[in-house]
Amino acid sequence: MKSWLRKALFLALPLALALAGGFGFQPQPAYSIQLCSMNGRPCFTPGQSFNCTYFGCCQTVWTGSCVCSGGTWHCTVPPTCPPDIC
Repeated sequence: MKSWLRKALFLALPLALALAGGFGFQPQPAYSIQLCSMNGRPCFTPGQSFNCTYFGCCQTVWTGSCVCSGGTWHCTVPPTCPPDIC
């Protein structure tokens, strides 16, 4: 009886781990906001680009883009906000 129980546990444990790993490590969609903070940082694929987000005047959220050119990222620069606009 003990050997049957050991054999069942021995076979069930790897199966349980495989199922848990298969369900737990599925690729998840990316919902994070890519901020336009890459400006001036090195990049390696000329022409590569991505959309990004930055905070504009009065805490508004605007969209921009970053493009790899000349080995560095060039991102949309937010406009200067006049004082006391909000």
